[in-house]
Amino acid sequence: MPNDLTPRKPDDVSGLLGRTVDNVIQGLSGLAASDRKEVALSVGHIIQRARAGKFVQAVKDEWDALVAKGRIKGEVIGSEQHLDCLQELLDFIDRDLPDAQRFTAMKNLYLHIAADEGSTKPDYLPQQLMKVCRTLSSGEIIVLLTVYRLAPSKRSTTERGLGAEGWLRAIVDESGLYRELVETHEDRLMDKRLLTPRRYGDRSGVTLGDHFRLTDLAVALCQWISAPPG
Repeated sequence: MPNDLTPRKPDDVSGLLGRTVDNVIQGLSGLAASDRKEVALSVGHIIQRARAGKFVQAVKDEWDALVAKGRIKGEVIGSEQHLDCLQELLDFIDRDLPDAQRFTAMKNLYLHIAADEGSTKPDYLPQQLMKVCRTLSSGEIIVLLTVYRLAPSKRSTTERGLGAEGWLRAIVDESGLYRELVETHEDRLMDKRLLTPRRYGDRSGVTLGDHFRLTDLAVALCQWISAPPG
């Protein structure tokens, strides 16, 4: 990002987001004025750009609300930490074709980082969380947040003896997802070190720990993606 365009204060970020929305709208207007055949071939692109504009506008609206509450500190805006995270978010919206579930997770994470919570973390940690979050599918996010919601009520000695099958049934019942989908997302979340691995040769055992199989990384992520900062 060129130096003369680098955000230095909260209003700079709001202006950048506003210009991004304007550019999307102008691009859609250009497509609408195109030849019918070109538009027909670009329907997917039109939908993508329209959603991108709505997503960026949502970030801008919540950003402005946090600024009005005094939650955004001016000295954080020009930091490498914030610029890296803002770039990650905008690139995600532009390139990854996110659905609402994935976008909400990334938006909430970015806003928490930009608010005073993010400034207390090592410079490299917020961007690493953004990169991990960006790899998650909607289904993986649903499973993670389901486990996060259930964890406080699953800490008794009895629950610790649930086993892999009991854990799976609990997630299926709470999330409403098919068992096969939960198992698919479980495998990927274990690969990403967000769920503790299954044990034994028949995969019948799990270590539930204090957070119903969420790793420390997953807990930190869920704390920030589960809701926007107040």
